Amino acid sequence: MKGMERGHFATAAQRSFRFQTLRLLVATTCCLAWLNPTRDRIADGNHLFKQGKFDEAISKYGEALVDDPDSPLLNFNMGDANYKAGKYAEAMASYSRVRGGDDDSKRTAGTAYNAANAQYRLGAAAEAEKPQDALTAYAGALAAYRRALGADPSEQDAKFNYEFVSKKIEDLKKKLEEQKQQQQQDQKDQADQQKDQQQPEQPDQKDQNQQDKEQQKSDERKKEQEQQQEQRQEQKQHLVQRQEPEQQG
Repeated sequence: MKGMERGHFATAAQRSFRFQTLRLLVATTCCLAWLNPTRDRIADGNHLFKQGKFDEAISKYGEALVDDPDSPLLNFNMGDANYKAGKYAEAMASYSRVRGGDDDSKRTAGTAYNAANAQYRLGAAAEAEKPQDALTAYAGALAAYRRALGADPSEQDAKFNYEFVSKKIEDLKKKLEEQKQQQQQDQKDQADQQKDQQQPEQPDQKDQNQQDKEQQKSDERKKEQEQQQEQRQEQKQHLVQRQEPEQQG
């Protein structure tokens, strides 16, 4: 009987120990779920983003990326924050690290769309000083818009921006061609002027040359006015942007 009692007592103790262990594990798991620094940093980053404090949001997202560098959500949000801060190259780098799957076409489309906007901004910044670099960036933006439309054919903003950037490429190529023709004409005029200086000029010829120069200036002023009018019309349309951070699931 004593042996049976000892055996029964030992079983009860084991059950008590297991219960306490289970309770401890459950409590520990709850604490870990509650104390989730990555989730807290994402929430803080999103809050700062909505306040317009983009550099501070970048810092928060960066802290979270240390623990989860492959997070699609974090890299996407980091890209959006960089974009809003005007750091377009950094934004593109962040978007390139967002890995979307076949079952997540919306995120794939959104990432490609935002990356295209960043690429366009790089092109726009380079257009005045480095037009060829701008054309390269614009072409990259078109490719990204196509990827967005491939992932989500209903993406109307991507379609609008694709047409918008296509027109920018067309206008810039036309402008570069006109500049090239003007340079060639200037070189020809300079050569003719040097030639005329080497021989005496007749009065009638001098008057005609003066009239030609005045007509050329008039044509140039008219052309400049037309270009300014086109630019004012273009300013009525803008690239569609919608960089916003994703929320946690």
